[in-house]
Amino acid sequence: MKKVLVVGAAGAVGIHTVKYLLSEGKYEITILDLKNKKSFNRLKRFRKRVNILYGDVTDRILIEALVKDHDYIIDLASAMPPLGDMKDGLSMAIDYGGCENIVRAINYYNPKCHLFFASTTSMYKNMKNPNVKSRIVLDGFDYFSKAKLESEKLIKSKLRLCYIFYTIFRFRDNYMNLLCIFC
Repeated sequence: MKKVLVVGAAGAVGIHTVKYLLSEGKYEITILDLKNKKSFNRLKRFRKRVNILYGDVTDRILIEALVKDHDYIIDLASAMPPLGDMKDGLSMAIDYGGCENIVRAINYYNPKCHLFFASTTSMYKNMKNPNVKSRIVLDGFDYFSKAKLESEKLIKSKLRLCYIFYTIFRFRDNYMNLLCIFC
């Protein structure tokens, strides 16, 4: 049975991801999220069917321990707007810092696993029909999009060199509508 780690599982995309993985019936699932009242309440329905761990994606030692033992890593952890755009450095610490921990752990401990990374289309601003080749536009206060873009660059530069498989999803505002996938 393949092992899947879902980081940031208590969010909207995370809940749907866990439901889907459970419906497939062929994965051993571990989910990681911050422990707070909201995440605890959203994840408790899964507690008999998945391994629930509470911790922080920015905890390098925790991430290394978890990545070592999984076939797939789904990174959904994020400081979503408007919170992620309120303070310079918050999105970089969580989105980029967490991604950096995961990428480092994959390179050192588990190069055979596949990383799925959730990014955003907000870096295209109000473009009607963006595609992979569309021009990226960032303004001075779009900390969330900057962190996601830097995370994508990190993944492409650090994992491609090692021939590690990864997929980057850029979600539209409606999280069920994907713009593009890179492999």
